[in-house]
Amino acid sequence: MGEEIRTMILDDHDTFRDPLAFMLEREPDCTVVARPRSLSKDRGILESAELAVDVAIVDLNLPGGSGAELIKDLRASRPRVKALVLSAMSEQRYLAEAIGAGAAGVMHKSTPMRDLVEAVRRLAAGEQLLSQREVIEALRFLTRVRESNREARSSRALS
Repeated sequence: MGEEIRTMILDDHDTFRDPLAFMLEREPDCTVVARPRSLSKDRGILESAELAVDVAIVDLNLPGGSGAELIKDLRASRPRVKALVLSAMSEQRYLAEAIGAGAAGVMHKSTPMRDLVEAVRRLAAGEQLLSQREVIEALRFLTRVRESNREARSSRALS
């Protein structure tokens, strides 16, 4: 068994966050160091210099902001933190935004707990859960969205 894996779970649903924290805490190599519910109310926890996190499990749809924005902020302030998106959302745009922000893995909330625990371990060990193909597809999708938005703004400005 390796070093302790410090995990943060950011999800606004107690019925999901608390059982996941319970399962992780039962593992001898995992510790849940924070369980914030929202970006707006818990910004102090998220910005705390004392908060040491190896893996952040992040929902995408959060009160007070986007999980993708949090991932971007985490990657900027703590580049070693691995972000695992865990969401019920399956829209390509939201998942692509999270990958573009630096998520190392994306899983659906229906994933069995044992698979989530294993994903946390793999991320803490330095693995990337996303294939190169998935990352490239997400970045291509984001590029198309940005180009489409730019063209729409340009055509409105000409009107």
